[in-house]
Amino acid sequence: MRSRSRPPIHHQRVARDRKTPTLTPPTIRQSLGQRLRQARKAAALTSVDLARMLGISQGQLSRIENGQRRASGEIVRAWLEHTDEQPEVIDHLVAQVELADREIADWKKRFRQGWDTDQRSYEDLERDATAICSYQVSVVPGLLQSPAYTEFLLRHVVQLGDDEVEPGVAARSRRQRLLYQPGTKLTAVIAEHVLRHRGIGGPTVLVEQLHRIGQLATLPTVDLAIIPTDTNMPWPYMVSFDLYEFPDDDALVLIEFDTGELRESQPYRIEQYRRRFAALRAAAQTGSDALDLLQQITTEITKEAFAP
Repeated sequence: MRSRSRPPIHHQRVARDRKTPTLTPPTIRQSLGQRLRQARKAAALTSVDLARMLGISQGQLSRIENGQRRASGEIVRAWLEHTDEQPEVIDHLVAQVELADREIADWKKRFRQGWDTDQRSYEDLERDATAICSYQVSVVPGLLQSPAYTEFLLRHVVQLGDDEVEPGVAARSRRQRLLYQPGTKLTAVIAEHVLRHRGIGGPTVLVEQLHRIGQLATLPTVDLAIIPTDTNMPWPYMVSFDLYEFPDDDALVLIEFDTGELRESQPYRIEQYRRRFAALRAAAQTGSDALDLLQQITTEITKEAFAP
């Protein structure tokens, strides 16, 4: 997400080149990137020179060092051979690639520096992405949430303290500014039951949330798709996930569960999620049909919420 132009890519956008904020502890990918940077500097190689040797762009090399991009085992091995690392060090760091490709982060560790700080790491991912694909069967995607909806989740589900809720809501709202930036592309596939779930704050909070989705869905940066409850699904609903597409043919899938988050970046697994997302969107109502269904749901919940 940097303030310089990139080569034409699907859903191209302008972004700022800044480092991902460090979490506690750093992810395996971040730790690997730091170790690769140390090896390059110890060998007195510039990023331009090493990128040329590896056959990648200087920007891609920088993002690998910052922990923002996946480095394949082949790239890591060649990197360390060019920097004259010992064979045992090379083998150890190449083995870290597989661990980084499927990494689980515990919520307690991620939130150690505060939920608002943690949200900035997602903000970086979203700003840097050329496309964001969100599939949700449990809650409204974060980029589409209303403040009251987010507040209920933080207070009663995440169970943040009173002093953390307000900055947490502000951090999530700040992420939504992305949707007003030309070049952003968010495709959200949401199961209809999510839009009817009154348990998150009650009917009035849900009405506000539905209106918020309706407002954001009119933006050219948002593609809303809703899977009606009676849809003949291509397969079971499965788990919610977010797929981030990046330059240099890189991608990342995030899957949240009760106690933490799984990050997938292995290319063959990423391709499975791409196919799954495409099939789910194909089974959903899109365009004006999705907006009509959203309006129908909003009208029904509004009547319930404001019944005499």
